[in-house]
Amino acid sequence: MKLRTLLLSPKGRIGRVPFLLVNIGLAVVYLAVGALAASWQDWAMAHLPRQAALSQGLVIYLGLTLALSYPSICSVTKRLHDHGRNGWWQLAPMPVFAAAGVFGDWSDLPDASNAIAIASLIFGFAALATALGCVLYLGFARGQADANRFGPPVETELAAV
Repeated sequence: MKLRTLLLSPKGRIGRVPFLLVNIGLAVVYLAVGALAASWQDWAMAHLPRQAALSQGLVIYLGLTLALSYPSICSVTKRLHDHGRNGWWQLAPMPVFAAAGVFGDWSDLPDASNAIAIASLIFGFAALATALGCVLYLGFARGQADANRFGPPVETELAAV
């Protein structure tokens, strides 16, 4: 499978090893982008007006995050296809992430109660556990051995890389 198809097409199936390699590579790139964005933000805060530096940094960071999200979505979709599931299943854990974000934002309010802070902590850990569980399942559980509606099985794990 070509790198372009691997990263930019949600069609077909991929095995465990290509999935893990793609997502580890994307994580490294994402961390590097985060470090560069933080460095740029420090420079901008020292040389530009505060509001301009914050807004430019946010636009750059969000743009790069969205650009890196698409290859990740494609690889998860193909890995779900290997398990015989539709790619939309990757949205199933979203309520947990949304609740973690909402309670996390509410816990920063000046008049937030301890209950909100505890809920934020619980949903934050639930989101982390959900994300870790999804990565472990998709990264290590075998896909379907036979052809399914998404295509033939992956011949070898390393051939797709």
